[in-house]
Amino acid sequence: MAGNVSNGGEIIALYVQALFNTKGLILLALVVGLACLTTAVGLISAMAEFLVTLKPNWNRSRLVIINCALCALVTNVGLSQLISLSVPVLFIIYPVAIALVALTLLSGFISKKQLSYRFVISIALFFGLLDGLKVAGVNMHNFDFLPLFEKGMAWFLPTFAALIIAVFVFKESTEKVSQPVES
Repeated sequence: MAGNVSNGGEIIALYVQALFNTKGLILLALVVGLACLTTAVGLISAMAEFLVTLKPNWNRSRLVIINCALCALVTNVGLSQLISLSVPVLFIIYPVAIALVALTLLSGFISKKQLSYRFVISIALFFGLLDGLKVAGVNMHNFDFLPLFEKGMAWFLPTFAALIIAVFVFKESTEKVSQPVES
């Protein structure tokens, strides 16, 4: 029934059409449309508010209009194309996000937080970029020697090693110079 479809949106539309006819399809369109509208309004206004906090002299209304125009352009790309464009970006971002979560969980064991965070996030970002470029279709055969590179997880072992270094190597010296107590 759903043999020649390219994304989940088409699949659900076909199944709702088959199960509930046109009325079900109209209801699905209404529910999805309202969900997308409320999300879009929230994201557009939040982005405008954020940009105004960064640069207070910017006009909030103008930012909302610019953001709406950009969103309208992206909307016309199509779901399948949008997914294919966002997959490389996700391959770059998710190692950084996982590294941030790991750093947060290990923050009690990390002494030099600024150095540790920069080091671990840089490693995760660098190897995430390699995976992202590979998924984007760039010829990355020179990096096939990296463990887990063929699985899209070249970032894992280097980021794990960077976490270990952050916890154990970047420790601050616990020895304090004892000073004489004045009486």
